[in-house]
Amino acid sequence: MQESNAMANQWDWTPCYLVTANTKANNSIDKNQLCNSFFCILTMLFFWDLELCIHPNPCPYVCCEEQKLRGGMTPNSNETQQMAVVHLVTISTNTTSFFVEEEKKKQRLFRLKIKNNRPNTVLKKFCKVGLDCIQSAKHFKQLKIFEGHTGNIKSVKLSPDGRKIVSASDDKRIRIWDVILGNEVHILAGHENWVNDAEFSPDGNMVVSCSNDETIRLWDVNSGREIRKLVGHTQSVTRAQFSPDGNSIASCSIDKTIRIWNVKSGEELKKIEGHSTGIVGLQFSPDGQMIVSSANDNTIRVWDAKSGERIIELKGHFEVVTGIHVSPDGCSIVSCSWDKTIRLWDVQSGKEILKLKGHSNWVSDVKFSPDGQNIISCSWDKTIRLWNIVAQHEVQKLEGHTNRVTGVDISADGNTIVSCSWDKTIRLWE
Repeated sequence: MQESNAMANQWDWTPCYLVTANTKANNSIDKNQLCNSFFCILTMLFFWDLELCIHPNPCPYVCCEEQKLRGGMTPNSNETQQMAVVHLVTISTNTTSFFVEEEKKKQRLFRLKIKNNRPNTVLKKFCKVGLDCIQSAKHFKQLKIFEGHTGNIKSVKLSPDGRKIVSASDDKRIRIWDVILGNEVHILAGHENWVNDAEFSPDGNMVVSCSNDETIRLWDVNSGREIRKLVGHTQSVTRAQFSPDGNSIASCSIDKTIRIWNVKSGEELKKIEGHSTGIVGLQFSPDGQMIVSSANDNTIRVWDAKSGERIIELKGHFEVVTGIHVSPDGCSIVSCSWDKTIRLWDVQSGKEILKLKGHSNWVSDVKFSPDGQNIISCSWDKTIRLWNIVAQHEVQKLEGHTNRVTGVDISADGNTIVSCSWDKTIRLWE
């Protein structure tokens, strides 16, 4: 009881819920069973009494409406907050679908389909998964704006400890920022053309950057000095990333190649070829065993990091695939594209699992949340959007940038989002 009340105090929900249940007439759920099951769901939220009213309906569905959870304010709250609506819809004899919706904005927060389960089992699963989903529906607000770049900002990343930000810009500079103080720590100068990407090493002590000057450079975070320059690509280098162990760097280029480098020596270890056009997206899998790339040829390819052999090719986007990210468990890939969609893929089968639509212009970057349950995307439509994978729906839109949003990242604890834009600002959201 104490644990559940503590959870309730953390959530921005009122204890008054309107619950609607629709069940096929030929697969009706016993009233007492339904009442007890929903009592399980709702009392796990706030421990209030449940009133159940069933109204017969001439349509093929029997509708249970106005199941209300009544009580006063939420614990330790003097304000009336949001109301949510929990819907149970039995679509067929073997598939049940649930979703939770914010009443005022009619914004869907959660959706779950379970097949081949008895109603009681389904409802028990909903209790667990639904509560987890609601609890993870954090809403972000703009906290800080960082200014200093004189050109369009192309990428932004948080340090592993979340205390620093590194940004790359068309002004040929990389800048390191202190998150808490909100000021600039270092300006890294050396590239001779636009800087396309920059990110921290796993230990946070180095930064790797890449540029249209066809080079990759390593920098010391504490001193701001250049450590090493890696040369080998023959056209603009679009992305560069440390391996999870920090010993290697993978880079990709408009020259259609992926190259693997030794961090200590700067030696090129491997060159991977296969894309028919310039490569614009790149990431190691969390275990470092795979490299995922995306290109102007509208494809995503998964490579064996050790051998350089192609494992699988993912096709579905019909425009340039601008960004990719591998899920924390390494089982899924999320991608974004000029086709304005975000797509979720199964790594093993190569099949498209989910397609999300909502952005009104090119989607430029995409990330998984640390728990793998949500997706963060940004777009030329000037917005950042949060999507719940289970709900298959947008849960929040962040607005503030005044030009194209080109990069987005999320902290390791999932509590901070950072974004960058052609408006020459970096914005912090919490």
